Amino acid sequence: MFAFETGKEGLGLNKPGNDYTEIFRLQKREYNCSRQKIAELTPYRVNHPHKINLDMFNWLQETFEQNSIMWLLLSSTIGGIAGATTKFLFDFLLPQEITKKLQTRKLLKKYRNPILRSGLDLQSRLFNIIDQSFLQIYCNKNEEEKEYAIKSTLYVIAEFLGWKEILRREVQFLDFGNVKSSRELEKLLNNVSRQFTTDAIDFIFRLPKGYQRAIGEIMIKEGNSLECIGFAEFVLRLNTDSEFSKWLAQLTKDIEMLASQGKDYGERIPSDVRLVEIHNALVNLLIFLDSNYIYVPEKRMRLLPSITR
Repeated sequence: MFAFETGKEGLGLNKPGNDYTEIFRLQKREYNCSRQKIAELTPYRVNHPHKINLDMFNWLQETFEQNSIMWLLLSSTIGGIAGATTKFLFDFLLPQEITKKLQTRKLLKKYRNPILRSGLDLQSRLFNIIDQSFLQIYCNKNEEEKEYAIKSTLYVIAEFLGWKEILRREVQFLDFGNVKSSRELEKLLNNVSRQFTTDAIDFIFRLPKGYQRAIGEIMIKEGNSLECIGFAEFVLRLNTDSEFSKWLAQLTKDIEMLASQGKDYGERIPSDVRLVEIHNALVNLLIFLDSNYIYVPEKRMRLLPSITR
């Protein structure tokens, strides 16, 4: 039987030169090395979170102190660019945009009534030709009545085109598309022009865009402000100025041809096809210009049924 002593002394681990003492020392050293390696592999912020924040703050402070002039120059440059951009926006671009919109609205207000009045005159005459047999009645009375019926019809067409051309001249240098009401007005005016121009229907009363522009131009009277010539001057120039009357020659023939066609009161004939479409386009324009029916008679602002050919 063998007897064993407990404890380090009993085991003899602390005795110098003992092999167990050397083994214990090597294992302890290996353990400490392993802990050190684990600490090095672990992110620094996990072991020292507050120290990281403090180090970052100290670095920023030292960087700012060492490069204070550079920081000041950079901040001044950024501030200068921001200030210049703001000044350019508020002192140049914004006032220009506001000015354009105000000028456009002013012009629309200025020419609203002339466009409204001339459009109403043309719409009324077309309604009388289509539904009231105006040309058949007055062109078959006497020469004086016939002349008035033809020339007054020419005039209401030419005057409307004249005011349309004046508006086009006045707004061509403005940003016409930025004001919602002006965009709608332009759309409605173009629709009237399209009904005169289209070749999808009978060629009677057809006016190509170039002719519409030309008739509008000869109707303009230059002065302090642009306006259309009156009926008396129109008739005088029509009778004496061949350069003036040539632009209205084909339209005159169409009116005379319509007057010569047999038509009862209230009857619709195939030659009225284009007139109905122009009339309806004018109704939409007039309702837009006077939606409260202050100047235009509401009972007359109705669309006529299109004529099928």
